[in-house]
Amino acid sequence: MPGWGAKQTYPAVVGTMVVLVGIFTTFALLRPLIPPPEPNPVASLPGGFMAQAAKERVRWRTLSDEPFAEAKRTDRPLLFVVGCDWNGAGRQFDNAVLSDTEVAERLNREFVPVRIDATVSPEWRLGPMPLAWAASGIEPGWYVLVLRPDGRPVGHFARNASRQKLDAQVFLSVLSTAQRLAGLDEASASERAMALDRSVLFGQPTSETGDLSQYAESSLSRLRARGAPSGVESLNPWEWRFLGADGLTSEEAKGVRALMVSGFVDWLDGGFFRSIETNEAPVVRFEKVATLNADTTATLAALAAQTKDPFVRKLAERGFDGCLRAFVHARSVSSAVFVEAETMGRAKRYSFKPQVLARSFSAEENVFLKAELGLDVDSNAAMVPVVKDPINFVERTAVYDGYFARLRNLRSSAGLRQGTSGLVGETATLAARLVETARLLNDRTRLGQALELFALADEFRTGPDDLLKTKDNAIIGSPCLYDYLAYADAAVQVYQATGDARTLESGTAVLKRSLRLFGRPGEPVLLSSVPERIPEEAGWATWPSVTDGAAASATGTAVRLLQTYACVYRDRPAGKAFRSQALTLVSAYGHLTRNVGFRIGCLAHAMSVVLADTSVVTTGPDAAVLAFKSAKEAPETPCVPALGTVRTDFQGKAPGVYVVRQGTVTGPFAPEEVGAALGAP
Repeated sequence: MPGWGAKQTYPAVVGTMVVLVGIFTTFALLRPLIPPPEPNPVASLPGGFMAQAAKERVRWRTLSDEPFAEAKRTDRPLLFVVGCDWNGAGRQFDNAVLSDTEVAERLNREFVPVRIDATVSPEWRLGPMPLAWAASGIEPGWYVLVLRPDGRPVGHFARNASRQKLDAQVFLSVLSTAQRLAGLDEASASERAMALDRSVLFGQPTSETGDLSQYAESSLSRLRARGAPSGVESLNPWEWRFLGADGLTSEEAKGVRALMVSGFVDWLDGGFFRSIETNEAPVVRFEKVATLNADTTATLAALAAQTKDPFVRKLAERGFDGCLRAFVHARSVSSAVFVEAETMGRAKRYSFKPQVLARSFSAEENVFLKAELGLDVDSNAAMVPVVKDPINFVERTAVYDGYFARLRNLRSSAGLRQGTSGLVGETATLAARLVETARLLNDRTRLGQALELFALADEFRTGPDDLLKTKDNAIIGSPCLYDYLAYADAAVQVYQATGDARTLESGTAVLKRSLRLFGRPGEPVLLSSVPERIPEEAGWATWPSVTDGAAASATGTAVRLLQTYACVYRDRPAGKAFRSQALTLVSAYGHLTRNVGFRIGCLAHAMSVVLADTSVVTTGPDAAVLAFKSAKEAPETPCVPALGTVRTDFQGKAPGVYVVRQGTVTGPFAPEEVGAALGAP
């Protein structure tokens, strides 16, 4: 009977429950005595991103484990996970994907997984940065890279939107695609979606040539389509610089003027970019912002020289002062994280509450704040200072600066978490752009300040042609092309400003070493990094840097520098070799200006300089002074003082300024006549 059956089973059920409760109680009491699982060995290595892997089952390798040798031996592709501890997408990837048992087992079985902390090894921050990713305008603070055992990239994955799905099943599908591509040889991997990226990554020559006018139109169309203030996000500083070099200064000036009266300018600290695009908006990487501000400052100085616009000049001056004040600490540009929480679109450091302004300024002063600085909550919900009238600002700069000083004293403080003690690439980049800014503004006071910054960059030298990567002993990084080029750039800028032969010799030696270190034999490619303390036969992940991120692309920078040094040494074999290498790189990558409409402004700018092949050479006992004075008349043209062993072919000529265009020499001119001479057909 059902009732009888129920009565018969009830005691058994109760007994079972009592046993289970006893088991769970015993387990709970003993749980504190059970040792936790062993943490992942990689968690003990330097870097917060490594520590995040403490609970993962993935058997991580590091770069020092010779992972390429293992990949060749086992015939498995490598999977690199590169990230920084501040990146939210990287943390989510660890928690939601790499903690999955199926993912971990597959990585351990079918790949050679390698984990890299990009804060400890900053040369890995961008990786190959495929063109498709560059199009988003976002720099990843975390990414996954799949490589064949020979070091050639075949897959790249990074989340580019907070709403993008990122889970174990999606990633397993990514792994399947990457494995399929890793198994294809060069001839059969012909998928259209990857063809352009592969030509960039591997420097494959094409039959196409470049088209600077097409790239210029692409840049202008994006600027016109977006308008202010979002237009600033659509153009990298080197795209602005390219437009000026390509003769489009009126369009550039129009766009800059619109953007400068938007929220783009940081009027309190005298800078431009307050932050850099990341997956976490409140996080600011200072070294990235420093580079962007320096590049923007030099861009505005070049535009001021071309247009003679006093407002643009004021902005360049403020950018110069802001770079020195905000980013130079402990005798170098340091890495740091600035965490700035926002509430309803307002940031503690840059926004101001109406009630605070009402009690801190008089009624008349509040009228000025609303009318001239846009601090009106009805029209400016973010309450960030904006200069509304450029002409009034130029005429009454001291008055505006007084208000800015008082606003700085009112703002809330925010946390700054210090990172590495010094970075050679960023320090040298700031020195290069600020020396150039002083030259273009013809400002000897600021030149002295910029030369002091170059002296800090010079402290990273470890020999006649080599550099210390950082002053932080915790950094375990390989030589990075960006660092060498930044120093060579700063050195040649100093020579153009001062005629200092020793500095020029140092820059030349470092540039030549970079070509030896990062050149791929027999191919027109300069690789971003090279192995250090690792046998060459073990393999290495290598790719050129072509797209612009927070810093200009290394390939574009190399082309521009090779042309500049070629102008310095044109009468010597070294100059001819530099010119030949510049033309070779243009041939290899120039086609991108036809096919790509974004993030290659540095390359396009360099191409315009190479194709123009124009320089200014100054002679006589005051050659260095003449070169400095001529810079503002020739903002996109190397100005070379013929001194010592430099341009001995000019030293017998009458003192003055000469213009050399495609090998044809005209002059001598006075410095103020150079602009007209360059503009002549």
